[in-house]
Amino acid sequence: MKLKYKIATLAAASVLNANATTVIVDTTPANNQANLSSAAGQTFTTATLGTDNLLSSVDVMGPQGGATATVYTAEIWTDTDGDFATWDPGVLVAASTNSIAIDTVNTLHTFDFSNPSLSDSTVYVVSFNDGGTNHAGFRSGLTNEAADTIADGALFSAGTQPFGGAFDMSMQITTTGIPEPSSLALLGLAGLGILRRRRK
Repeated sequence: MKLKYKIATLAAASVLNANATTVIVDTTPANNQANLSSAAGQTFTTATLGTDNLLSSVDVMGPQGGATATVYTAEIWTDTDGDFATWDPGVLVAASTNSIAIDTVNTLHTFDFSNPSLSDSTVYVVSFNDGGTNHAGFRSGLTNEAADTIADGALFSAGTQPFGGAFDMSMQITTTGIPEPSSLALLGLAGLGILRRRRK
């Protein structure tokens, strides 16, 4: 009986570990920096995510210099008018606090999320809270759009695009998801096969 339990546990673990991972934005590492003011954030637009539609993490690159001790909370917002080229954050979707100051020089900071779902072909805003203010100013690593662009995304500071669209925030956004029903069925059959073989 114990052996059956162990095999069933291993099969369940296989199902959980079969989650897919999709990087929907990747502009790291940074090759420049900016001191963003209030009403700051980066828009991005999802494509077709399929089953990999659960927000897993946002990685943000710290600047090349000018570090401070502020610890920020990363926030994901909907974009009210659905236009990535305008500053229009609407409803807060999810938030995550990193214990290290995002301004730490040349450091990639990971903000882990509790798997809220993102919609296909939807405009979102990544911005930061400094402990009291949404869309707060901060120092961020930037990536030159000519080398690595965020499709249908724009970086804002003070509600405008002071960089003329030439730079994006240096970051990576990752989603995950549960296996499709067909994959779950195959894993279940494999587990039953192991149990039957062991019984013989």
